[in-house]
Amino acid sequence: MSVSFEATLGDEIRRAAREGGVGLSSWLAEAAARKLRADALREFLDEWEAEFGAVTPEELAQAEADLGLGAGEPEARAHWCSTPVRSWRWNATTER
Repeated sequence: MSVSFEATLGDEIRRAAREGGVGLSSWLAEAAARKLRADALREFLDEWEAEFGAVTPEELAQAEADLGLGAGEPEARAHWCSTPVRSWRWNATTER
């Protein structure tokens, strides 16, 4: 397998791998695995919401609490909401 990146992105990836103390291939494999998990979760949530309706702010707060993500703490919520899985639906300041 061979991959190519724009030069700046390649530099950032190499830096992140170095700072993480892992090889470039390991860093890229982990990033790819995270992306695949995020895509699978997005697909699951889309199907779930199509069947049962959108997740409410209360349900999101309960899930955050259950997962130990500091429900109600703007910093924790902002971090969780910035993940690629649901970033287009959730944010720290708006209600749906």
